[in-house]
Amino acid sequence: MTTPIDAADVNAYTDRRQQGVSAVQRVYDLLRHDIVYLKRVPGATISKNEIAELCGVSPTPVREAMLRLAEEGLIEIYPQSRTVVSLIDIQQA
Repeated sequence: MTTPIDAADVNAYTDRRQQGVSAVQRVYDLLRHDIVYLKRVPGATISKNEIAELCGVSPTPVREAMLRLAEEGLIEIYPQSRTVVSLIDIQQA
């Protein structure tokens, strides 16, 4: 289940674009914000193409942002299958 990103988040994303922030950093910040504030709930699927279209970028910066999020344990990437928001481990939180 994917939760749509609201207009305020997209506007903030666009403002950062004008400030010279890289596409990878903008996508990373947007996705991280959505995950941390539970706009994308644990177990929700994340579509690289959907995010790329929403942000007006190619899939490459989205892929790079997703790799960073996976390194942080915020998402799980299943190659050739899907990408999901990681479940919250209460004992590690």
